[in-house]
Amino acid sequence: MTSIEIRVLGPTGIEDHHAHLLRLDPATRDLRLTTGTDERGIDGHCLRLIGSQAVLIGAYCEGILRAGLEIIPDRTAREAEAIFTAETGFCTGAIARMLIARMFDEARRYRLTRVALRGFDDLDLINRIAEAHVVDVTPGSPTRLSFAPAIAAPSAGALSHSYA
Repeated sequence: MTSIEIRVLGPTGIEDHHAHLLRLDPATRDLRLTTGTDERGIDGHCLRLIGSQAVLIGAYCEGILRAGLEIIPDRTAREAEAIFTAETGFCTGAIARMLIARMFDEARRYRLTRVALRGFDDLDLINRIAEAHVVDVTPGSPTRLSFAPAIAAPSAGALSHSYA
């Protein structure tokens, strides 16, 4: 198998994501995108991703984005919706495992407490990854993922006792 590289996309990565969404087959587009599924609908979807400060994670094969996860935070920036997309032939367990594990890392990094995952239905795989990352899973449509609140590390100069 060709090597796969998982990347968190910066603002310029939206072009790669846009091209990836255009390569999805029409049935997959209908299931994943709430906006129109033609080129203008995908343009609008990508603009909304930029406006919402979404976190995009991509699986690159030979330099081309072939599968991705969009993490779209709500207005509180504590909860988010995540959407998994993969082109035909790239929806493998290995790619999904790498993307979901990275999603868990990014969700913690952004201190999200809950994520609603759409577009990925292999609950056994999600449960195995979640167990390793200490994430609670609630099955359903969408699958609900709950993260323990992040505990801030004590600063280097902090003392464990005080003086009176």
